[in-house]
Amino acid sequence: MTLETIAQISLFPSTTFEHRAELPPIGAVYFVLNSRREVMYIGQTANLRDRWKSHHRARQMAVGSYRIHFVHVADEDRRLALEKEATAYFRPLWNRTEVPAADMKRVGAYLKDVARYMEIDPGELMCQILMDWAYGRTFTRGRD
Repeated sequence: MTLETIAQISLFPSTTFEHRAELPPIGAVYFVLNSRREVMYIGQTANLRDRWKSHHRARQMAVGSYRIHFVHVADEDRRLALEKEATAYFRPLWNRTEVPAADMKRVGAYLKDVARYMEIDPGELMCQILMDWAYGRTFTRGRD
């Protein structure tokens, strides 16, 4: 498969994110496109249907209009090579960023450390930060 072929993603079989359970159980390289037809993510798998039962980017795709396009590639070495080549060509945003849930775990751990240092409940700290952000105020410990 050539880059010219890869660039014709719209010609590949596809389904909406909501209908991902209907994907075939085949080895494939897949392309996630947003409503503006931008390639957001590229991946490969030995079983496309199983991969999308619990994909790590699913939470990001729950809001918006995303389509999963795919090309059948049975051989693992060919899938890996095609994924690498397509990722280098399209440079999809989600292939270059961490999954937001992982970021939130780090933020949560950081807030717990800060709350412990400030001798305040982590939930109270989070509420105060959100209230201050919503009203454009600066956080001060102990404010009513």
